[in-house]
Amino acid sequence: RAKHLGGTTAHQRRHHPGSLILLLVLVIMHRLLLLAALLPFTAQALDPAYQYLTPTELQGYGDFDGNSQLEALLIDRATGLYRRALPQADGSLLFTAPAPTGLTSADTFSVGRLTTSLNDQLLVGGLQANRSHLLSPASATSQPLPIFTSGIGHRSLAAIDIALPGNVPSLLDLFLLTGHADEPQTQAIFQTASGSATLRSESVNPAPPRRILRVKAFSNGPDYLLSFQPNASPDTEDILLSDPQAIESPPADSLFGLPLGSDLIHGPFRGGPNHQFLFFVPGSPLLRLVNTLPGSLLQNPVTQDLGAPIESLHHAHNGTALGFFVIFDGGQSGTFFTLDGSGAAVPGQSLAAPAGQRLTGLIAPVPGHLTTLAG
Repeated sequence: RAKHLGGTTAHQRRHHPGSLILLLVLVIMHRLLLLAALLPFTAQALDPAYQYLTPTELQGYGDFDGNSQLEALLIDRATGLYRRALPQADGSLLFTAPAPTGLTSADTFSVGRLTTSLNDQLLVGGLQANRSHLLSPASATSQPLPIFTSGIGHRSLAAIDIALPGNVPSLLDLFLLTGHADEPQTQAIFQTASGSATLRSESVNPAPPRRILRVKAFSNGPDYLLSFQPNASPDTEDILLSDPQAIESPPADSLFGLPLGSDLIHGPFRGGPNHQFLFFVPGSPLLRLVNTLPGSLLQNPVTQDLGAPIESLHHAHNGTALGFFVIFDGGQSGTFFTLDGSGAAVPGQSLAAPAGQRLTGLIAPVPGHLTTLAG
């Protein structure tokens, strides 16, 4: 089917690898304490499949220690360096020093268990490299496992279980897109096993997706591969939802006519197992809600004007329902939203960026705690 789109203790962290603005943290702590008290968080709201692409960072979550506690992950786009935000006994977060991914810049990432079933791993790639790197961030001694392809410029990837002969059920595989705009566009599939990733197929794709990622349509359901697919229009693109267990088959569902350059977050924002997909275009005030239903997957979208240009969306929980934090106006402010019974976004508490700074993200891996990033 195809649908057509119509016209908490809190901490403030400077968004710059390796540097802290402690004085700024203390000055605004009283304001963040008030916001956090109104926005308690639960770890159940998070998932390693969730990812956030900001102008300066790639942000996500993962259980890198294998202790069943998610950590936040921050990858600097310009340098390829990453930091982890480790939950502490008192509920605060300990930010690690920047560590190298082995790449000089980063454009795409995915988190999951690929070559070990003991803990999550980080898979990161970049347009300026002819490889991606698979890392175990919690290990001080492990070396990155390089993932090479014949095509250069690893521009989008997804760790996802693909139906391949001899698969290890507990490990995810790798779907990878390569190629700059003026070069042949290829797609590659790697099969993982304990300690290794083996190329199983690589081919030129004459109509490659702009981006791919792992998503769920239902909390208790299988993973899907979501693709942002170019179409004949210069201003729109399509969304394809594919079953990785039948990767060569037609998509399980699709949406036509999404604005070009769209981003999204997804989750069970209305309660229950069904996920909602929240699409937005950075710089536009429009939020497009797509609900899911068993048997028919993606439903017709509903568009809502949030009143100010959206910079990014981040998962959040108010203690009653899963919601999302929207950063507006190039990082000048942010507002917590929930979805009501009709699917409309209802605003809650707002937070302005500190003087001379801009909000650049929100992370919340600890129950009852909210951490905003600014810089």
